Amino acid sequence: MRTLFAFLLVFAGSLLGFAQNRPYCSVTSIEAQQLSNGVQILIKADGVLEFGPNSEDGGMQGRLRIELANAKSKINRNFIDVSKFPVSYIQISVPQGAKEGVGLTIVVAMFEPSMTSVERSNDQQSIIVTVNSSRTLAERSGAQEAADETKARQSLAVAFEDGLLSVDAVKANLRTLLATVARRAGLNVVVDDSVQSREVSVSFRDMPVEEALPDGSYLSRIYPTEKDKRKKRNGLVVRVIEYQLEGVEGAEPLYRLITTLTDCQKYPAQELAALYPERWEIEVTLDEFKTHMRGGQVVLRSKTPELVEQEFYGMMLAHRAVRTLMNEAALRQNLDPDRLSFTHAIRVIRRKLAAMPALSP
Repeated sequence: MRTLFAFLLVFAGSLLGFAQNRPYCSVTSIEAQQLSNGVQILIKADGVLEFGPNSEDGGMQGRLRIELANAKSKINRNFIDVSKFPVSYIQISVPQGAKEGVGLTIVVAMFEPSMTSVERSNDQQSIIVTVNSSRTLAERSGAQEAADETKARQSLAVAFEDGLLSVDAVKANLRTLLATVARRAGLNVVVDDSVQSREVSVSFRDMPVEEALPDGSYLSRIYPTEKDKRKKRNGLVVRVIEYQLEGVEGAEPLYRLITTLTDCQKYPAQELAALYPERWEIEVTLDEFKTHMRGGQVVLRSKTPELVEQEFYGMMLAHRAVRTLMNEAALRQNLDPDRLSFTHAIRVIRRKLAAMPALSP
């Protein structure tokens, strides 16, 4: 058994030798600096960034959208609270249809319509976004400056038209937010006193609210296309659960879970919110299998169906071997295996493979 296990580790090492060749770079940081009459945002990457005609540029606008076709994000959050007038926040997302997760959409939201410009750096590894207000800092009085700073720190906008709810909130009081949503949408919402001082930041548009449920979630409807949405046809009834992760470092201000489990008595919102992170374990496993073990190689080396099947099973056994070692190490230290890094385990195994004797299959 030990001989077979050692062979699997050697096999895993051979799989780890492949180099990544997917054409993408990673956004490593986004920084915002206050100017005399606006804000300059620097988007840095570890390679050449591609952004084309889909990126909005120039003119007075309240939201600037930048499409990066060849980028992934290394930033550990997708919501950046800028709060430097006139910029409110920056939101990062992966667009639908992105292949292999390559592609980013960066939205810069302003407190008021402002002049914007977008340009590349000389090395083409950074994008410089300049947002200019119609007022300069010197033109504002002390009272105006204090008012603008307060506005930059906290803002709340709620709209409910034709059954569609839109919310833009930055550090807004949760109780006030829920009360405003209830008032705009004509809903009855019960708010616990424990959330009285809690602040949240959230942004979504045109989310239909059909029924508020007793556990704080609500029923909504999603559509396959924008045309179906306008005509209100082919809609799927879903349940929307919004929650926060308190005391978790690097957590987003607000999480939104959308599910077809609409029975709030059978499937309480709190239980679904607690279970949802476990669903991502399969995604983590697929990432380990496709990216870290094979170095980003998509096509298997084998040329016949039988050998492809053999190679696939070999990779699964190698992954199992690595995970077994991680589990044993965690048990010895009385730790949850999820706290160990798969990438680090891969590196440790690769360093130790050179010391292992050659084994006959």
